[in-house]
Formats: sequence, C-alpha cells, structure tokens
Amino acid sequence: MTLALIACVFLVIIFLIKQDLFINFLPSIAWILFMCIPYLFSYRYFSNVKIQAIGILIYLCAFLFGDFIAFKKSNRIQKVSISLFIIPSPIIVVLATLTLSIPLIHYFIVGDIPIYHLFFDNASLADISQNRYEFNRNATPYFFALISNYLLMIFGPILIVYLLAKKYFLQSLLIFIWLAIYSISSGAKLSIVSLIFVILLIIAQSIGLNFRKLFSLLIASIFIFITFSGYILGSLAVSNAKQCPVPVGVNLTPNNILRSCIQGDEISINPLSDTLGYRVFLTPVEVSNNWYDYFSSDLRTKNKFSDLLNRTNELKPSNIVGKYYYTKYWPDKYSEFINANSSIDSEAFSYGGIPLLIIFSLIIVYFRYLVSLKSLANNSVTGAIEGIGISYLTISPISSSLPAILIPQGFWILLIVILVNRFRVLLN
Repeated sequence: MTLALIACVFLVIIFLIKQDLFINFLPSIAWILFMCIPYLFSYRYFSNVKIQAIGILIYLCAFLFGDFIAFKKSNRIQKVSISLFIIPSPIIVVLATLTLSIPLIHYFIVGDIPIYHLFFDNASLADISQNRYEFNRNATPYFFALISNYLLMIFGPILIVYLLAKKYFLQSLLIFIWLAIYSISSGAKLSIVSLIFVILLIIAQSIGLNFRKLFSLLIASIFIFITFSGYILGSLAVSNAKQCPVPVGVNLTPNNILRSCIQGDEISINPLSDTLGYRVFLTPVEVSNNWYDYFSSDLRTKNKFSDLLNRTNELKPSNIVGKYYYTKYWPDKYSEFINANSSIDSEAFSYGGIPLLIIFSLIIVYFRYLVSLKSLANNSVTGAIEGIGISYLTISPISSSLPAILIPQGFWILLIVILVNRFRVLLN
C-alpha cells in the first residue's frame, strides 16, 4: 500500500513539473511524502493512531486547499528580468553586516563549536546533544537566538541570491560557505539542507524563473530520494528487529529499533540515506505520534500557550515529551536537554484537541494564500519573498508548531512585508 501511494505521488509530481506547477503545490507534496506516507508505513507500531490520522488528514486538506486557492487566486508567474532584483543599498549593507557579524558574536558568546566535538572528540551522543543545547539556547540571549534563525532562513539567503543576481559569484559563494559552516556549527545535520532549500526556492521564484522546471526536478528528486531512503531503512529495521532489541515497554517502531542498535552493529544503507531517511521520513511522524499519545491521556493537562514564553528547558513540552519517550530508555544517546519538537498538527492538538487543530489549519490556509499574492509588484524581490514563504510551509510543518514557525523561525517578518506591500498597491 505504501509503495503504491509513493508511485501515485511520483506520477502526480511528474505531471506538476510538466505543467510548471510543482513549486505551487510544494507544501502539499511535502506533507504527503514526509507525514502521510510515513504514517501509513509506521502506524501499526504506534499508539493512538486514530487521533493522529485525523490530525494528519485535517492538515492534508488544509495544505491542498491552501495551495489550490493560492494558485487560483493569483496570477501565473511572469518572467521578470534579473535587473528587477532591486534592494536599496542601505538594506544590503545591513544584511551583509548581520551575515558576517552574527556567527562571530555567537561563537564568542558560547566559546565553543559543538560540531568540532562531533568530528574530532570521542564525545557521546548525549554530550553532543547537551553541547547543541548550550550553543542554540542556554548560552545565548533569546533575542539573539531569534536573530540567528532569521539569518539562516531569511537575511542570508536573500543576500546570497542578490549577489548572484548582480553576478558577484565569488562573493555569493563565500557568503554561502560562511553560512553553511555556521548552520552546522551546533552539530545539527539538517540545518544546511534547510539553508540550501530556501536558497533554491528563492532562485526558482525570482532570478531563475526561466529554469523553474529544472529547479522543480531537482527538488522533486531530493524528495523522492528521501522518501525511498526512509522506506528502505524502515523496512530493514523491521525485518532485522532481532538484531537490535528495544528496551522493555517501548513500541517496536522502526526508529526505536534503529536507535537500539549498538555501535558496530547498526542497520544501515549508507550515511546519506541513513541521515535523511531517519530524520526526515521516519522521525517526524514518530515524534508526532508521541505527542498525540502523551497529550491524549486524561491524567495530563493540555499544553498551555504560556509555555511558549518559557525559556526553562525542563518546563518545555518538547523536553518533557523527549525525556518521557527517549531519554528514559536511551540515556546514553539522549540527554536531559533533549527537545522532541512536534509537528504542526500534534502541537495544535496538545493545546486544545481537535477544535484548535482545525483552527490552526485554517490559519495555514490563509498564510499560504498570502505568500503567493501576485497582485503585488511583479519583480524578483516579491518572488523571493514568496520563495521563502513556500519554503517555510514546506519544511517546517513536519517538525515545528505554528507558533514556532511564526516567531522563532521568523515567518512574521514575511507577513509584515507582504501586508505592507499589499496596502501600498491598494493605495496606489
């Protein structure tokens, strides 16, 4: 059944690429490939599968409806000249200053680079997790952590594409290398993937419109590779479960089998497939299920919005869920500082059950519509904003809540830019 669905989605992707519509429906495609299909693959090993299925289905409808409305209510993308990628010089100076200074200030404040220990020290996974927590959260002021996220998701990518548009290829490459190093400094392996994805979408929606189908094919190939990697890795884990016995009281999920393997006896395809298949295909839906399971208990109170402002890690729901389902059973791999970040649907459920889940899904529909408004000025800058917006709604929902996408990840900045431009057009 799972393979049949993958084949059907593959045919749909081919059709969308031929019609130059793949990027328009990217959030829906990503939700299907990285949440719906993984759920169908793993649900037999989960708890509270029905309530999770409802949540996933609600957001599938939201993404499909949002993508469709955004496409129907907007004008088709017109080819625009690279020369229209115009940003005032003072803004470029600010972007360049932030891009160069924020990583340096971050390194100075923390006094450590966790990725160094991953490659050159014999540190345990729990130690690396603790170092990552110190680097990203505990050792830095909250506002600085926000600016760091904005740099990697908005400011840096826009600067890189601007330099490309102006044919400053060397400078653009150097800035990319600088940000790529910074993105993996914490030891998080997928941060650089997000950075590259945002840059690709900005280019595809702005200065690279003539090559949109090529970018679509590249992104689709990556998505299909991740999907098959996760499916094969998960199948290997299930078929070799006796090789890696899970602790007593733990669900026999593919991920739990994989994390129960001892060093030297791992179940593996190859390093790249293992990382992408495990972290993008298998993990988000499993963590999401744990959130549904944890907050479905009548013995526990629902998550509270006030927790969003809480910087104490021990009181964060992501830490509580992480320790309950992971640290307790694999203390050598998951430290007390773990953060098991939820998907957008499961955290909505944790706040208020199905009613709030539906409300948040409607907000996503509205956001999707806003980022593709073509009534704005037809230039590469507005295309770049759309590219960033689509990237947010593609890669964030499987492992981030709506409040996290809005504030810590910086989606609110895009909303302000879009709405200000919208009002300017209406006034003119």
